[in-house]
Amino acid sequence: MVSRRPKQLSPIKKQDFLDRLYHARNTAIDIRREAFIGSAEYAAAGEITDAIDKVAEALTGDRTLYHLKSDAHLTFRPGELPAHVRQRRD
Repeated sequence: MVSRRPKQLSPIKKQDFLDRLYHARNTAIDIRREAFIGSAEYAAAGEITDAIDKVAEALTGDRTLYHLKSDAHLTFRPGELPAHVRQRRD
């Protein structure tokens, strides 16, 4: 008998997945900062960022989940999720 996969991620797996996407998106943004505008690397990193935003929208309903809002970027330490991202997930 073939086991069936659940149609949705469990809340714990979903949170872990969203955390990993957050870090992957930041890495893609770092690549865009360092790449020459118009280069293949710049374009590919932009596509990755866009794809991560689409996945965030599919999982949470909010395409702008990882976008910084106001001065939220000043309220967290490196390697930690911003407060506005943590609050949305609670």
